[in-house]
Amino acid sequence: MPDIRKIDTHINEEILRMSEYAFQYRLTEAEFKRKKKDIQNHSVFGSFEEGNLAAKVHIIPLEVFINRQTYKMGGVAGVATWPEYRRSGHVKGLLKQSLQDMKEKGQVLSFLHPFSIPFYRKYGWELIFEQKKLKIPINDLRKKWNIDGKVRRTPFNEDAISVIQPVYESFAKNYNGPLTRDINWWMNRIWNEDLVVAIGYNEKDEADSYIIYKVKNRIFQVEDYAYHSLFGLKRILEFMSNHDSMVDYIEIKVPANEKMDLLFQDRQLEQQVKAYFMGRIVNVEKFLQQFPYKASEGFKPFQLRVEDAFMPENSGTYVFEQDQHTITIKKQDNTDYPVIECSVQQLTAIMLSYQTAQELAAMGLITGDEQSIEQLNSLVPVQQTYMPDFF
Repeated sequence: MPDIRKIDTHINEEILRMSEYAFQYRLTEAEFKRKKKDIQNHSVFGSFEEGNLAAKVHIIPLEVFINRQTYKMGGVAGVATWPEYRRSGHVKGLLKQSLQDMKEKGQVLSFLHPFSIPFYRKYGWELIFEQKKLKIPINDLRKKWNIDGKVRRTPFNEDAISVIQPVYESFAKNYNGPLTRDINWWMNRIWNEDLVVAIGYNEKDEADSYIIYKVKNRIFQVEDYAYHSLFGLKRILEFMSNHDSMVDYIEIKVPANEKMDLLFQDRQLEQQVKAYFMGRIVNVEKFLQQFPYKASEGFKPFQLRVEDAFMPENSGTYVFEQDQHTITIKKQDNTDYPVIECSVQQLTAIMLSYQTAQELAAMGLITGDEQSIEQLNSLVPVQQTYMPDFF
């Protein structure tokens, strides 16, 4: 029987060596020291056999924007097992322990980047983020943009972060899922010495856009960007177009609903969309009670039966009622209200607006009273999912 316990990240270096082996990279001495410092705020759980570390998982305490509000989220990362211990149930036990730890810490959501979608789906996670990558011929941006303001390149430091942080947050709040970044995240996860930061300013000299990028092998590679006005977007597009003597293409990762290509000349761009991050609700009752529902005309109560095989405490019946203009949720025994039935995976996709209840019902992935499904659909604000970061 595996022995699962929390690992002291201050003294145990084997967890980083295991990551090197599992993910096939090698840290320099400086990178090793930096990585060791970076994981000090992680909750790291290890699964042991006969006193030997067999597998481990990191839980990163993060916060994310959902419908313009912030939610605590446990980021699952660094899941690894020594090969001689694989397929012995170590990761399953670690994930169960991790979810209980997240629940105790009030982390109502959990995100992860999967090596296998089916593997994590059976433990309650579901695909909720796609990554859309554009490859734009530089000639597509060659036009008169007719905008005021300016763009300034600047060193990446705390002063620059203080300028671009409000732009990032304004942009990120338009989506479900982006992280709330602190100074450590900017410096340790976003920045490296190969990158350049350029900030767009409006005619009042207020920052309203930025890009973090590098130019290499005639490719303008955008690592991060944000804007909070159309003019801000145009400013950074014009700035990129001014590299036409240096580059042939621009590569940029964007939200799935980003429409910047409508501003291009020929729109002869390449688009690639691939599965990216998965998510799951950790505490169904608490999340449903915190959620900011839309007002619904002619509301009729219904009950939602949720199945969560991996965290059985989430399974049960949740009754949706309305007190004046406020939606209330109670976990209780069956009522006479119409019923919707779904798994925690599909509930996560619905509540984060990755799929609608009606879309999932059409595919037979949720079942129940048709009118109640339409009503659940109307309660959830429509907001594109987007994950610009990686962990």
